[in-house]
Amino acid sequence: MPLLSNQTNSQLDYTQLVLVNRNRLIHYETILKTEKIGADSNQMILTATFSPSADMVPFYYDLFVLVNDLENEEEPFYIQIKSLDKKAEKIISQNVFLHNKFIEEYMMYPYITNLGDLAFEFRLSERFENENNYAKELQAEKVAKILAPKFVNKKIWIVFEKNSQGGHDNGFHFFKYVMENTNKRDIYYVIDPDSPEYKNLLPYKENVLEFMSEKYFIYLFLADLLIASDTKFHVYNTHVKSSPLGKAISQKKLIYLQHGVNGIKRVPAFHKISNLLDFVCVPDEYEKQMVVNQWGYDETEVAVTGLARWDSYEDKTSTISYKQIFVMPTWRKWMDGMTKEQFLNTPFYKEYSAFLSSEQLKKVILENNARISFFLHPYFKNYIDLFNIDESFIDKYGYLDVDMGEEIQKSSLMISDYSSVLWDMFYLDKPVIFYQFDQEGYLVSEGTYMDYETELFGDVVFDSKDVIESISKAISNNYKIEKKYESMREQYFTYLDQNNSERIYQVVKEIDKLNRKTGGKKENNKPVGIATEKIVINKKSKKDNNRQKFTLRVIRKIKRELKKMRKR
Repeated sequence: MPLLSNQTNSQLDYTQLVLVNRNRLIHYETILKTEKIGADSNQMILTATFSPSADMVPFYYDLFVLVNDLENEEEPFYIQIKSLDKKAEKIISQNVFLHNKFIEEYMMYPYITNLGDLAFEFRLSERFENENNYAKELQAEKVAKILAPKFVNKKIWIVFEKNSQGGHDNGFHFFKYVMENTNKRDIYYVIDPDSPEYKNLLPYKENVLEFMSEKYFIYLFLADLLIASDTKFHVYNTHVKSSPLGKAISQKKLIYLQHGVNGIKRVPAFHKISNLLDFVCVPDEYEKQMVVNQWGYDETEVAVTGLARWDSYEDKTSTISYKQIFVMPTWRKWMDGMTKEQFLNTPFYKEYSAFLSSEQLKKVILENNARISFFLHPYFKNYIDLFNIDESFIDKYGYLDVDMGEEIQKSSLMISDYSSVLWDMFYLDKPVIFYQFDQEGYLVSEGTYMDYETELFGDVVFDSKDVIESISKAISNNYKIEKKYESMREQYFTYLDQNNSERIYQVVKEIDKLNRKTGGKKENNKPVGIATEKIVINKKSKKDNNRQKFTLRVIRKIKRELKKMRKR
């Protein structure tokens, strides 16, 4: 129920509350049924009702009021509702699970932004978002408080990757290095047991926390450091930050290992003001200056280490009998939440369909003993089957279908647009093509830290015809990097060795030492970040009868873990 004040001399009529989607390229709004319930010369009180529907466009909606200037007779304009009533803030923050509204496979709920404003999120619900896991989380908070004194002298490191699904990126390679080359054993890796990459963690099963398990929840509450190739909420739920565990995670320090080299596209979520990263490991001095000058971090919060996964990289083009051309387009945020029918009408789909179905492309590939490996970003998972692929010269893969690092090492040429994986190929001294058919729109919606005219390290093309010409040129050049791009490698890469994980390990140890000196996760013998609010989903649920039994069983299990730690 917004309370609006008139801070101008004009006669303004606040007529309508509106939810406006944040997508910059496509305007989408939802009109709320609005009623004025109070007004005077200085302020007006509006109330509104709203029922979300499944045909809304994801993801984020801000609240605006539609205003008419009665004096100047201008077109109505929007003013965003910025301030949030303390009572409303308390209602939203105290019981985050209670406000979830499910609409078929979608859900919508209010939340408070980093700036303290009211906003709403509408999205597909995740399969793990259910009452059973909510109850586990609430129980784990209690158990963690009981066990906290036992963990005072422990230094728990928790490693993870994107959405707790991955086991192949920088997080995995760092974890593997620590397990195989150091005496550190209070390190755990979070992964969904249903992930196809769970098998990569089997050699270290005792140090694996299965996503959404009882032990997983408890250890997250008790963790000292988070170490990951993605932002901290990928260990839990990237959409929920106000639950007990969400609040705990937000107060834990994250050492960011990077998903890839940055620069080609802007990532404001990584800027220091977003408060998602605490320390950044970068691959080179070039990026360190970008992280300091563009992201806003202090020099002491950034270390040049190299990427952990690069330790395992080698040229594997000779292990296959043909030349592989790796094609991996990146996701566009303006396509978020599209139906399959809407996706089919996007310039992205039309451009890539035309490219992949080109008879000229097929001719070039088959005549030169090559194949295309078409690899799609994880956000394309709902659309991958829409691409009609000629399997005589193209192999199509979704996220986690194959090990992306392995495919890069086997490939002789890469084609992408704005993806950081282009740097991996360049690191391996192999040529790349920047296929940027929508460059103008992308720079408006996403932005970049680099000068696309002078700083990109491969051919930049804007249509499928030019892509095919660049492929032919690369083939004629025996897949060698052109001299004008080769000279850039020394500028962009500080280390070209296989000691990246060791450098990262030394950095993490120093941060852990400092974290312990400054109190790290403990305050008054309690884990930092454990919420004091008690959220009850359903007091009358039958699950309540088993709460004490659940707690005692888990405590006994964790105590056994503690005994194992002492023996190590």
